[in-house]
Amino acid sequence: MRFTVFLLVLIGLTALVAQGQTISPLVGECGGKKCSGQFTVTNNQILPMAVSIDVYAISFDASGNVVRHPLDATTHVKLSETSARVAPRQAHEFSYTASCDALPCVLGFGAVMSAGHVDNGIQAKLVLITGLYICETQKGCRASVRAKYGL
Repeated sequence: MRFTVFLLVLIGLTALVAQGQTISPLVGECGGKKCSGQFTVTNNQILPMAVSIDVYAISFDASGNVVRHPLDATTHVKLSETSARVAPRQAHEFSYTASCDALPCVLGFGAVMSAGHVDNGIQAKLVLITGLYICETQKGCRASVRAKYGL
């Protein structure tokens, strides 16, 4: 019985953290070797959220599944900041510049969100991801990435 109550509380806390958190845009496309832009993380709940940003390279396996990799020496990314505290019902914008020596390339920005300290010792985290495609030209960028991976 205690385990069932614990599980329900955990599910409820996860739903509370996930309620209304958004990242936009979900996908970005850039043409040329150097790209700059921004994405916005929005906190629609009534508690402040701590946000940290992870950046990684993305490739695809033969089935079309996403495979995450650490950035290598051929990929260069600068973020305006790597973490922030987003107040209740507020949004925070993260700016970036990115370039890849070999095109096309795909990057992912993962926003790890948590509600900070909790008294009961259970902390739920939510990861929202936005993708960035960088190609020679912006037109047809995602199609050229699919062609590169045979998708």
